[in-house]
Amino acid sequence: NLSLAKNILEKIKQAADELAKTIRESRFYSDYLKVRDEIMSHPDKWEMVNEFRKKNFDYQNSSGEKILELEHELTRQNIMLEKDELCSSFLKAELELCRILQKVDFEVITQLDFTLGF
Repeated sequence: NLSLAKNILEKIKQAADELAKTIRESRFYSDYLKVRDEIMSHPDKWEMVNEFRKKNFDYQNSSGEKILELEHELTRQNIMLEKDELCSSFLKAELELCRILQKVDFEVITQLDFTLGF
């Protein structure tokens, strides 16, 4: 029934809006925004962390020989970025926020009887 589906989707949207509001009001989110805005005002540093983030994404979605190459490059870049206080602060704040978002996802999924089948 289309009206029932709309009703359910509206309830989900309301719950998502409340969840997003809670996240926006959190220390994790305000810390992330503060350091994100600061690093974005330094284009060279912003470019460096974005290159690292892209390689990290590629690493997490790779396999085979490429994964070893990416792992070595990530380690090298991470050591370099950790030496820069602003870059390090941004990556830590982003990681904290991402972990909160992963926990939100986990809380929803674990409350559902959902089977992937593989």
